[in-house]
Amino acid sequence: MDLRHLRYFIAVAEELHFTKAAQRLHIAQPPLSRQIRELEEEMGVTLINRAARQIELTDAGQVFLERARQVLRAADAAVLETQRAQRGETGKLAVGFFEQAAYTLLPPTLHAFHERFPEVDVQLRWFPVVGQLTALMQGEIDIAFVLPVVDLAGVSKALLLKEPFVIAVPGSHPFAQRGLRMRIQDL
Repeated sequence: MDLRHLRYFIAVAEELHFTKAAQRLHIAQPPLSRQIRELEEEMGVTLINRAARQIELTDAGQVFLERARQVLRAADAAVLETQRAQRGETGKLAVGFFEQAAYTLLPPTLHAFHERFPEVDVQLRWFPVVGQLTALMQGEIDIAFVLPVVDLAGVSKALLLKEPFVIAVPGSHPFAQRGLRMRIQDL
């Protein structure tokens, strides 16, 4: 028995007419009748009562119809889930982050990701900035939000955000008199 047999049986059961079911399936009626008989022989049950002018399902046929529909739905779901997994739309994603990313970059990024891939289980893992690269290389995380303060050789990277940094000093501090911009070397 294969899925084709189930599809053929469901068409006959829903149409209650072999010719109409064959037209619906785009096959000839004699092979369809033969396939249904073979299915009944394989199972050792009568699924369709052919005695009357119009065919009808037996009690066994009613049960098999519901189960056949469930099997086809499950098979279709399996194909869809497998395709989604292939595209990376399901599964788990371990994300490394540090404090600053948790308040700025991470919330909108995770929201957008969840909107696009709701079936992916995102696992957040905090690491100090320098620990993220080690975790990434050891496979503890799949992706990391890092500051470029560590050597990023050997990993694929993309610049996501440039942020200005400021120095804050009391008004009485000598740096306060230097104006709006300072060089890092001055510090």
